Amino acid sequence: MTVFFVNIKYIRIITAFFIIILSILFVYLYRSKLDEDKYVQVFAVQAGTEDDIEIFDVIEERVIKTVKTNSKIINEAKNIMGSITGIYIKVNALPSDGYIIKIPFTPELKADNKWFVNYGINSIGKLFVVMPENKAPYLIILDSNERPYLFNFSGKTEKLLKLLDFERYQKSSS
Repeated sequence: MTVFFVNIKYIRIITAFFIIILSILFVYLYRSKLDEDKYVQVFAVQAGTEDDIEIFDVIEERVIKTVKTNSKIINEAKNIMGSITGIYIKVNALPSDGYIIKIPFTPELKADNKWFVNYGINSIGKLFVVMPENKAPYLIILDSNERPYLFNFSGKTEKLLKLLDFERYQKSSS
């Protein structure tokens, strides 16, 4: 039988290593939970506003404006979706700043854009126009099964913002 003696110095190094690994794991899990909560806040339906358009402030993590849906806004949203240029390929779909505009479609829109057809999207339940500060906006589209699809687009958002009576990057208290 062989007996191994371990120097106390190595035990301290191994213990410190495990503490560091456990700390990193804890921070990772905690941040994952925060990111998950942020997604829930953005995609959640506010009570009584299922058919309303909502503007969500990413930094404040709350809806800052609610607007009744109308045909002009829906038509502008269709124009924006018509200008899709490709798939958005960033890892994190939610920005760290800016605004997200949720536009629900009731009834759901029939998907006739080539990008939607290519990805098997038959109908669109909600459109999210994501507008990070100092970066190009992009779209998150939820199909009838609430599956998200992310797209880049070339259209302008100024007309939509005007119809919503919302000035980008203003701090509103409504």
